[in-house]
Amino acid sequence: MKNNKLNTNERLLSANSALEQIEKSNEDKKVTTILSYKTYLLGLERNFEGALKTSKELLQLSIKRKDSAMIADVSFRVGYYFLMEAKKDSAFLHYQMANSIYTVFNDSVKIGQSLAQMAMIQSDYGDYIDSDINAINAITYLDENDKVYLSAIYNCLAISSKGQFDYVEAVYWYDKAIELAPNSIEKIRCLNNKANSLGYMKEFEKSNAIFENILKDSIIENYPKTKARVIDNMAFTIWKQDPSKNVLTELLSALKIREQQNDLVGLATSYDHLSEYFKNTNNTLAIDYAIKYLEVSRKDKSPNEELKALQALIELNQKSNGYSNYARYVSLRDSLDKAELNRKNSFAKIKYDSEKNREDNLQLKITNSKKELQLEKEKTRNIIGAAS
Repeated sequence: MKNNKLNTNERLLSANSALEQIEKSNEDKKVTTILSYKTYLLGLERNFEGALKTSKELLQLSIKRKDSAMIADVSFRVGYYFLMEAKKDSAFLHYQMANSIYTVFNDSVKIGQSLAQMAMIQSDYGDYIDSDINAINAITYLDENDKVYLSAIYNCLAISSKGQFDYVEAVYWYDKAIELAPNSIEKIRCLNNKANSLGYMKEFEKSNAIFENILKDSIIENYPKTKARVIDNMAFTIWKQDPSKNVLTELLSALKIREQQNDLVGLATSYDHLSEYFKNTNNTLAIDYAIKYLEVSRKDKSPNEELKALQALIELNQKSNGYSNYARYVSLRDSLDKAELNRKNSFAKIKYDSEKNREDNLQLKITNSKKELQLEKEKTRNIIGAAS
């Protein structure tokens, strides 16, 4: 069956044929082997929907056999394919299931990897406190030579710090991620993020130098989503430094690439930046882009981005739909606040040898989460008050 001289489609046909024959004889072990191989082939073809379906079959079989080790491994795999299908909630649940079993078996590497995946999903949702907890814990379990996961975790911690407006901390973690980046494109992605954070710190010269070097690297032409991200970030940083600069061509260039790639996350950023770009010069266009920002954030099921889009619309004073925007903003803000308050605010002390005070700072962030939520509520009241 594993004939490497055949192309992937031919190997899939062979696997399906073997599967039909073995299922008739009810040989579970052979079925498991073939289903696993079939999942691998579908993954190679980037047929993630098919790989997910086959992985689910494999998971049901492992549950039927009460094979805990297999359940954990297949759950991890199912989580990956859910992630590839942009179904992050389902991915998180399966990584969590895998992690709970790996913990029983005390499989340090797998514990670290599943915690890392959970942390990255939580960061994507803006759940920065729980993301930090899982990311730091993941580091304690991973081998120091596991550069792929360690770099990803450092990048995750940087994104979390940036999301909490701690740009100095973000740059620290981006530097660690860059140092361990497993390949050129991952290094470029981390450099882009670092440059973006430097821009927020008003370190414009350093920021622009990094962006320019990235765009000189020919490898970026093979990664249009990353190229669009760099173009957009660089243009927006230049404009933030000097609002008289005309960077519209670059902003629209990044938008066009993102539309071609159907990059929902990227589109949200482009619409956000374009809305802000036109905020003081063309209110109609600013509102149009803010509406698109709202629509794509809802399509991507990103409540934090939806909240930002609603805030932009309120500040632009879109009177025609003002009340519904205010009402939705208050409702969504209240929902997010309640979810945050229900999260754990404390956890067992993390035994991780980090730079002085970093662990204490992380604990402090968690302890003060309720205070931060109260500030968010006050900010909401101010926004509504100013807009009414």
